[in-house]
Amino acid sequence: MSGKKAMFFVPLVLSLLILTGCRIVFDPTAQKEEQIETQKDHRKVVKVQEQEEVGEAPKGERKITLGGRAELEGNSIVVTGQTNLPAGAVVRYELKQYYPDADLEEFEQYKAEPKAKEIERDAREIGTGGTARAAVFELPEPDQRYRLDMYYIPYDASPEIQELLLDDEESIDELEGIKTIEYQEAAVWDGRSEIKGYIAHINILPNEGTEKVTLEFEQM
Repeated sequence: MSGKKAMFFVPLVLSLLILTGCRIVFDPTAQKEEQIETQKDHRKVVKVQEQEEVGEAPKGERKITLGGRAELEGNSIVVTGQTNLPAGAVVRYELKQYYPDADLEEFEQYKAEPKAKEIERDAREIGTGGTARAAVFELPEPDQRYRLDMYYIPYDASPEIQELLLDDEESIDELEGIKTIEYQEAAVWDGRSEIKGYIAHINILPNEGTEKVTLEFEQM
């Protein structure tokens, strides 16, 4: 064998030995599992993007917020809710009147208790973007003080809505920011001394003028 042929042959043999020892085995099952995981990751990213577009927090990172505004004009109040709840959730409103002798400071801090019996109540379903359709209330005595309550009670939600709010190992009682609502505040849920949920308030002072007044909900 000539020198040139030997120089070519030896590296070729070594390369074949290395490739034989490092044989690559094609596993179609492993490839399929990898594709499935990639698809799952993609769906998660898309879901988070959709939630961000409508103002929702990702599942497992949700702190439920209740808000919105009430426009007071004369004897009428037009209420529009704004939340980060998923579409299909239902919020409730209750209009209550304060006692005439309620302390002003306690009234301003939402510590004064209104009359237990609500004047009027309503419920609205949350639509896309977290907005609840407007509800209208009438003040029977415009010269009195009132409190407008906005509730969300996860226990009353459908299983589909509850699933959107919870992680696999989380219960409603463990939702961030959930509080115990006493019966005095939750008269709409007759038969229960207390219940867990979310609540926001608006205090309404006598409207002596004719101009429209806009008030904002304050979540407790």
